[in-house]
Amino acid sequence: MWDYVSNHNQSAYDAARELWRPGDTMGDAIHSLDWGQYGDLQLGDYEKARLWIERIEEMSQEGGFLEGGARGQGGEARARNSVPLLKARYIVETEQWMVLPVTEESSNNEVLATALSAAHTGDQQTLRDAEALLKERSSGEGGNTGVMANEVSALLHAGMGHADVAKRFMDEAVAVDPAYPDVRVFRASQRHSDEDHIGAAADLVVLDSLAAPPIVGDLLAASRLRERIAVGLASDGDLLAALEVLDSGLSADPENGSLLAERGWLLVLTRTPELVQRGLGNLDEAVVVEPGDPHARAYRAVTLATVVGRPGDATADLEVFAAVDNPPVDLVDLLVGMGLLEG
Repeated sequence: MWDYVSNHNQSAYDAARELWRPGDTMGDAIHSLDWGQYGDLQLGDYEKARLWIERIEEMSQEGGFLEGGARGQGGEARARNSVPLLKARYIVETEQWMVLPVTEESSNNEVLATALSAAHTGDQQTLRDAEALLKERSSGEGGNTGVMANEVSALLHAGMGHADVAKRFMDEAVAVDPAYPDVRVFRASQRHSDEDHIGAAADLVVLDSLAAPPIVGDLLAASRLRERIAVGLASDGDLLAALEVLDSGLSADPENGSLLAERGWLLVLTRTPELVQRGLGNLDEAVVVEPGDPHARAYRAVTLATVVGRPGDATADLEVFAAVDNPPVDLVDLLVGMGLLEG
């Protein structure tokens, strides 16, 4: 998928560059440049992702293209505004945390990226500076800047150990804009950490109804937040709620192998024959859509070998799992504990 996104937007950028003449808007090139960088970040091609930044800087400052050719008027607003966005996205996606000075010239995206960097590096003063600037810009009027200000305040107080204050700021961010996807994920994560699995699940169900950018889905997948919330709900004895939060995610992404695997495993753990068979069906689906998913393979191996009495059928799953680089420790422990993998 991301190969297609990268290649398609590279072609679109090249076409826009060839058609552009001084005096024309650079909008078509900027659009493909924006998505091209995002695709390359998902592929882990950070060199290409940095090239997109160099390209947008050239367009913003020189009114032309890095590859050469005619020059127009520098400073086009869309190009100029896209520079900090691409830089901020690069920092967040690569987790190459970079604490930049917070100044009046900093864009809101730069301030938020710097705040995230400061939170990860323990720079409380920069967090305070970012919080103050965003609050000044929001001036109590709300909007995206108001949401960002509350997000940074939550980061600041979470880092200081003020969990209740951090939660209050997250609640305020949601109140400012209930349809802002990022803060839903942030609050769901905090609620899960606080073992408020019901509240965390509620945030994700709302998130599923929003037009969230792809990066939000990537964040959920990388952190396995939805799966962990479902496990928390099931552990609290609320299997129905656990299945509902997984099904909410699957309604938006029916071929999400990780969600199918977790759904199947929770059903298998009931040891109720009918539910075990349904769970095994989910695990089979998960392996079909994502053959290399370690959770699907480990869960199905345990199910086949120790629950439904088909140990011979678990061999293929165990072989695939053994070939996974750096498999999750909890899955290794599970298989070792079940006698299916050597310790």
